[in-house]
Amino acid sequence: MKIRKDRYKVSYEKDGAKIDKALGMSPIFDNFLKKSQSMLHSLTHSGTAQLKKRWDQDWLGSGFSDEDILALLGACSVAAFLITILITRHFGLEEQRQTAESAWLEHGRGRWPIVSPEV
Repeated sequence: MKIRKDRYKVSYEKDGAKIDKALGMSPIFDNFLKKSQSMLHSLTHSGTAQLKKRWDQDWLGSGFSDEDILALLGACSVAAFLITILITRHFGLEEQRQTAESAWLEHGRGRWPIVSPEV
C-alpha cells in the first residue's frame, strides 16, 4: 500500500535481506544493496554532483568516468537477473532459476557497483 501512495522508503539495511528471504536465495541482494547504496542514492537525486557530471570541462558532454558507467551497468544487470529469477520461480522452472542465480553469482562476484563519494 505504501508504494501505491508513494510513501515507500527503501531501507538499504533491511530490504535486500527481505528479497533474499522471499526468493529463498543466499544473501545476494542484501550484499548488493548494502554495497551500492551510494550509487543508487546518487542516481535517484539530481543535485549539483549529478549536474557536474553532465559537463566535460567547459563544454556540454559526459563527465562520467568509466568506473561510473560500469557501476550503472552493474546496477541495471541486477534488474535483469531479478526479473529472470522471479519469472522462473513463478512458472516453476527450477532448473532455469538455478541457472540464473548461478550466472548472477558468477557475474556479480567482484563487480558490485561502487561510485566515488562525489557522485
